[in-house]
Amino acid sequence: MQNLKSLVLKFAYFLDSNLSYQKTRQFFYNLLENDSYPYKRYFDFFMIFLIFSSIFVLIREVKHHVNDFLLFYNNYIVSIIFLIEYILRLWVNTSVTKIIIKQDEYDTLLSRDFRLDIAIKKIIKEKLSYMFSVKALIDLFAILPFFHELRLLRLFI
Repeated sequence: MQNLKSLVLKFAYFLDSNLSYQKTRQFFYNLLENDSYPYKRYFDFFMIFLIFSSIFVLIREVKHHVNDFLLFYNNYIVSIIFLIEYILRLWVNTSVTKIIIKQDEYDTLLSRDFRLDIAIKKIIKEKLSYMFSVKALIDLFAILPFFHELRLLRLFI
């Protein structure tokens, strides 16, 4: 167990100090969350296009035959893009490495071994807090139509 704690700590400190990782995370944070980031607007337009095109295909499918490419596009491509967006938002919402490092610093201050269990509980709490926010639930409704029986939920977007 001590080896696992040590490995987790080393990896957290590595990611925290890795400039490439931090730049990538910051880029996706800006793209998804920062309204003043110039490229966010283009990303939002792209996502709106995906939503409307998906709804168009869904509505058209009710009364007319839709070709296989449009069905593939609607059922897989759009859903996978929404899934990737949801995962990226979950990633950039809270820094797991910061939580682990903070816990290590706190435990060091109290002269005790690193408490990985407490760090994991804090991480889960933060991630669940985000997942149950209104914004994240809307994103979740966007990816649920990936399952064929739930594709009508795309109208909720």
